Amino acid sequence: PVIGKHGKRITCGAWASGTNKLALGSDDRTLTVSDENGDTLIHAELTNLPTEVLFTHRQSKSNDIISGTFGVDNTISAIMDGKSILLHNIVDEGEDPMELTFAQVDNGSGCKYGDIIQHSWVDENLLLVGFSSGTLLLVSTGEKDLGEEKFAIRFHNNSLIAFSYNPILKRFASAGDDGVRIVDIKDFKESDGDFISRKDLEDGKVNSLSWSPDGQILTVSTLSGNVYNFLAKMNVLSAKYQTSIAYLTSLREVSIVDISRKNRPIDITLKLEPAIIALGLTYLAASMNNRVYYHKLPNNSNITQVLEQEYISAVRNIQLNEIYVVILTDSKAILHPIDPNNSNNTHQTMKTFPSREEGSFSKVTCISLTNDFLYYGTEAGTVELFYLDEWVLLSGSELRLDNPIKAIYPNQNGTRIIIVDKNNQVYLYNPIVGSSSSTNQSILLFDMTPKNIVNILWDIEDNNIILIYDGRSIHTYIYIPTTYKGSILTKLGPITISPDGEIELVPDKFDIIPGYLPILSVGGMITCQSISGELNSIIHPYFDQILDGTNFKQTHDKKVLIVKYCQALALLKLEVAWIIANEIDMKQYWLSLSGKAMELLDIDLAIKVYRHLGDAGKVMALLDIINIEDKLLLSGYIAILFDDYVYA
Repeated sequence: PVIGKHGKRITCGAWASGTNKLALGSDDRTLTVSDENGDTLIHAELTNLPTEVLFTHRQSKSNDIISGTFGVDNTISAIMDGKSILLHNIVDEGEDPMELTFAQVDNGSGCKYGDIIQHSWVDENLLLVGFSSGTLLLVSTGEKDLGEEKFAIRFHNNSLIAFSYNPILKRFASAGDDGVRIVDIKDFKESDGDFISRKDLEDGKVNSLSWSPDGQILTVSTLSGNVYNFLAKMNVLSAKYQTSIAYLTSLREVSIVDISRKNRPIDITLKLEPAIIALGLTYLAASMNNRVYYHKLPNNSNITQVLEQEYISAVRNIQLNEIYVVILTDSKAILHPIDPNNSNNTHQTMKTFPSREEGSFSKVTCISLTNDFLYYGTEAGTVELFYLDEWVLLSGSELRLDNPIKAIYPNQNGTRIIIVDKNNQVYLYNPIVGSSSSTNQSILLFDMTPKNIVNILWDIEDNNIILIYDGRSIHTYIYIPTTYKGSILTKLGPITISPDGEIELVPDKFDIIPGYLPILSVGGMITCQSISGELNSIIHPYFDQILDGTNFKQTHDKKVLIVKYCQALALLKLEVAWIIANEIDMKQYWLSLSGKAMELLDIDLAIKVYRHLGDAGKVMALLDIINIEDKLLLSGYIAILFDDYVYA
């Protein structure tokens, strides 16, 4: 038992996480820390009354790893009579306690924000402080910027009652006389749509609020004796069709926005709380269990036609195009027209895949749908293609791999598909050539792929760019269908140009903001959905220097031009690279451009570059082969010009 620690009333207390320590503050102006046996570890005399105490871990001047206290709660913070906050390191006896004070009014009579009501640790060096005036403040406790106010905004006109920080969603809920406000900790911006008014609380005055441990429910209590629970985190759902994205904005509402046009979102009210959504040209599908509602997208009116369909078992995935829908159930893919009464439907019948019944060949594991093709993978490791226009399975394009198929990602027109198997090996398949091609150019294996694959995107605008997201980072590849060495896949990264014009590329990845899920990429502008469900855009760092719209002729900094040139060359934007090379006008960059143009069989550009360099021999050699239409023969001549006689 912890007894006899204080001579007067105990006003506050806190448990340390993982170390079984109890801190207590008292009206006797003392602070004690006890272990699980009740033994007193610290007894500190204070100058003011403690009203709230918290444990946290702060990086101290001493080496935490050497002292064995890394990650352990080593600091107590205590509000001192509403005037200041005490920071006391309970592990390092050599570190003196510090007292945080805040901006004073001009006459020095007190803090300009009012009395401190509450505080909460956001991380080890950031403290959220609430004041009686209704102001909340984010302050640094780091050694380099101790006491620096990052944000200070008055969210309530009259007073602050309490607040609660949600570390999962990185938001805090602040209760005042006017209701409860939800604020993003990153930028201190309030989410207006999440405001909880007094009316929502049956005109009750809030006296306490708290988030559930998983961050999904906000519980608010009022002086009238009522307790209210508000769902703070919905399922994060999204779907895309071409450049449009549908995303869940409330339990039964989906917003649809065209990223390329940046128009106002279309809001669709759903018939149920969906577990899956899918988007096509004219319909939005929302599913729960074995029931799917198809909501026709409104044109000029707000009237939305809704079609309902039940399936024999639970729906696992849905894919739409303009006319058709394919449903993945337990082990089958079901294809049928979205609207059976649509006069544009060439085929009215429902078709189930696969027709095979031999073991693992009969179990569909994944589906994908384009305007022309249905693709599905099986547990046997096969990928099948069904041609919608002729309503026939293309047996000549069947691909067989060694492991079950996990996911299929076709490009926009369906002429190339990326396949992920159960072991997370990633392939690029050309169904037009077919798996029986003797040239072995129908399938390519991705190199240096991550162990975990969450999503794969084809860039809509630069349709040879492929993004692989592993949950933390994006790995970028470029697919080059035509080079003198055939089709190739290259993982991108920073490139440099050597003095003799050699291109040196270091394959790399880049991290994105934690909690962001990439949904769509258009010309290097990546649209992501955050864990709160909102859409945000980030610029791909391999595109950022050529997306800024700068007139290259107005850029006089040669270092900047070189970076732009390297990005254009890596992305195979050779005409852009030509314009920038003219501004740089250094031989090594002309040589790198000529080499890349020849590699890609762009003979016209290669001739233009060599003419600029004054290399008459190369110009004459290229003019001799410029009219060769046979790609293999042309590739052989280019290999000779590269001195690659074995390949030639």
